[in-house]
Amino acid sequence: MTKYDSFLETLKSQRNRFIELRGETKAFDQIKQPFLEATISSIDKSIEEIEFCKSHYIWDRLVIAFFGQTNAGKSTIIDTFRILFNEKKRLSLLKKDKSGDGVDGLIVGDGRNDFTKVYEEYEMTINGMPFTLIDVPGIEGNEEDYKDEIKEALSKAHCVFYIQGENKAPDEAIASKIKKYLNDWVKVYSVFNVRGGVINYDEEEERETLLRKDVPVNERLIQDCFEKQLGSVYGGNVTIQALLAMCSKAKFSTTREKLIKQQAKLTKYFGTAESMFAFSRFDELLKIVLSKALSFQNEIADANKRKLRKLAINARNQLKEVASSQDSAISEMEQQLLDFKKYVDTATSTCKRQIKSQSESAIQSCFTSLKIDIYRMIDNDAVSKDRVKHLCDFEANKLKIRIPQIIQENIIKLETNISNKARELSELAKKGKYSTTFIKLGVSPNLDNAFNDLDINIKDIGSLALDVGSWALALSSFGGWIGAAVGAALGLVLHILKKVFFSDHGKSKAKEKVQKELDSCKIKVLEDFHIQLLPLLSRLDSHKNTIQSTIRDEYESLTELSAIVDNDLIELRKYINIQIG
Repeated sequence: MTKYDSFLETLKSQRNRFIELRGETKAFDQIKQPFLEATISSIDKSIEEIEFCKSHYIWDRLVIAFFGQTNAGKSTIIDTFRILFNEKKRLSLLKKDKSGDGVDGLIVGDGRNDFTKVYEEYEMTINGMPFTLIDVPGIEGNEEDYKDEIKEALSKAHCVFYIQGENKAPDEAIASKIKKYLNDWVKVYSVFNVRGGVINYDEEEERETLLRKDVPVNERLIQDCFEKQLGSVYGGNVTIQALLAMCSKAKFSTTREKLIKQQAKLTKYFGTAESMFAFSRFDELLKIVLSKALSFQNEIADANKRKLRKLAINARNQLKEVASSQDSAISEMEQQLLDFKKYVDTATSTCKRQIKSQSESAIQSCFTSLKIDIYRMIDNDAVSKDRVKHLCDFEANKLKIRIPQIIQENIIKLETNISNKARELSELAKKGKYSTTFIKLGVSPNLDNAFNDLDINIKDIGSLALDVGSWALALSSFGGWIGAAVGAALGLVLHILKKVFFSDHGKSKAKEKVQKELDSCKIKVLEDFHIQLLPLLSRLDSHKNTIQSTIRDEYESLTELSAIVDNDLIELRKYINIQIG
């Protein structure tokens, strides 16, 4: 498996982990989606780059590209290469030329090449090894119409030479274009072509060295600019005089009269073609090209490593950018889940407490009403078995109705409060109460589905269903505790009243005994009620635990999402740290 294949497998593995990670809510999926999309985007981009590389890259020879400003001397340099390395098109022209006239200089300053719009490839041989030289269109004009041609030409190159034809550093606009067009995985060299014509070398002191006056200063400015723009792929600068190099080697076409005259004068000034060529420092450029040609396979390997590294950097940066934008969304959702978990716990505890206290109050009210009404019968000498029985039956029936109402009202209130809280969190996100990331992603931390099971109502509580029956068997389905207790109270009251002497003293004594027995019955009723209430409270706790389990699962999914992202960033770092060379 190649490193490219391994890299793609890493990205695909990331994608699958994001797909497989499941949350409980749409909010989680919406937070997860940008990570998934970023990974898929990186996969698609990497596949596109790799396929482009396979279809456009030249694998069996060195390919160099010359790239630069119009009128920088690029064509002059290329024509010199054609002369030195037996370029095929030039050899073909020589074979066709029966007169023995020269064929050089035809691509220099012909108008078309001053503003090349379609790149040109030249096949040459250096030390018996084939290599390709590409002439890339200039960049300081309106090159938008042929920018694809520029990119295609540069994508084929194993190394690029940028020609700087002015005696100064590239300006910011040109420098930014250089960065725009040059790939980050191809080694780039700057070539400072010192401009000058015949008049610049007519004095002896002007022919001592090319590196005189302001040339070293300009070299440093150019190097600083390229180092800043290109970083580690910048290979350094070569300073040459292309016109002198070409004139020292060329046999110009008779149509290039100006070049012929310049060549004659320069040869006179320098004495020999060899001296002129040495002064041009063109051999410094040739050394680099020869070195690349001898190790072009290593050059290709290094270019591939740089490409892979660049793809990994892009993928990691894209993932980091999403992670950064989602940090607040994840943190806020985590806090919402923790707050919601706490709220569910508090609301359930409040519901249980209210059911208990309100039911106890209803039982207390029942026995208080019995006591007051029986006292009134005693005071009015109106005690009868039927009236007392009717009174007890009436209070028992009220209690049968009231306790289920209390349970139902509090459970409905619990359901409503939890649902409202979930909707409140959702609405806050929609209204931008939280981070702008929520708005951007449409994240709505809606947990309503998690609470659909919380549909407890009085019909669900079979043990608490209060059937209407006889006064002695009332609430039998609730263990018979209320009916039995009230029935016992009735029997005791009737027994007491049979023995009452309706004097003031007898009435007072009867009330005391009635009070004592009613209090005793009330305590027993409350004790039984607490026992009978336990299954309901347990069921409420079970529903609370279900909801909180859902919240915990969602929280853990968020934690796992963050862990996956951290691990993916580490995996991509391995490719970024790949050694070049």
